[in-house]
Amino acid sequence: MRTPATHFRAGSVLLCLLLAACEPAAPERLSYAAPGSTGTGGLGQRAVAQAVAATGRDDGLDLVLLLGDVFRREGIAGLDDPQWEKKFSAAYPSRGLDLPFYAVAGNRDHRGDVEAMMVYDRDPRWRMPALSYRLDRRLEDDVLVSFVALDTTVLRRSDEAGRAQRRWLAETLAAAAADWLVVYGHDPILRINGELDPALGPLLPLLHRHGLDLYLSGEEQVLGVQRDAAGALHVASGAGAMVSDPPGHAGMEAHVPRQGFVHVRLEPATLRLRLIDRDGTVHYTRRLQRAASGG
Repeated sequence: MRTPATHFRAGSVLLCLLLAACEPAAPERLSYAAPGSTGTGGLGQRAVAQAVAATGRDDGLDLVLLLGDVFRREGIAGLDDPQWEKKFSAAYPSRGLDLPFYAVAGNRDHRGDVEAMMVYDRDPRWRMPALSYRLDRRLEDDVLVSFVALDTTVLRRSDEAGRAQRRWLAETLAAAAADWLVVYGHDPILRINGELDPALGPLLPLLHRHGLDLYLSGEEQVLGVQRDAAGALHVASGAGAMVSDPPGHAGMEAHVPRQGFVHVRLEPATLRLRLIDRDGTVHYTRRLQRAASGG
């Protein structure tokens, strides 16, 4: 005859099994678009937004990363600024883009009210929980994808605010233990001319120690891809509204002077990156194998 304790243990095991069966399975892949320097509200931004929506219809999108200068020129004036409608809600219509948009501030956003950017909730798609933050997603096979969003305007500073951001980054990376590590901010660490940014370049060894796979930036208004000495990909995706076509260098893997964005599809063992222009044309495709999977 079973004792009450035995009944309790058997019931607990059954409950755990039932709960596990009810939990949604981790997805096979994670798909996202990342345009930068988007905030004009003009024809270029809307054309790129339509291309992002078309990519979502064809390939599926789970989220969008906005790589800074979301509100160009002087930033946002506050929660009631009409730029919210013109440069975000109307520019990215919910039809086809009803998914979360995770933003970081750019240097032009910092000319305005970045506090408003962190608390705005009138469009439920908008997400910017802090100047810098970490976002985790888990794929099948228990593969962890960590997105680390950086406020590069503050990181560039030598005051206490800049030092606090650098401490936050070191602590966040140490706690992440990610299988795929994607870092994004407005300013590039490795500029498309092949030179390290003097203020941000010193962060690169820290990022490499924690397994950086991909760094996305939105300040340089062009689509470009290069690899650093440790093999991490650095992508310029600042052509989300207009193009200034800063010069690249001979070692670049791609240099596309077209309005557009980067699209990334992550699977447990592979990463596929594409540069897509405003017309939906794919100009470049790159695949990476996750190091733990033998790549």
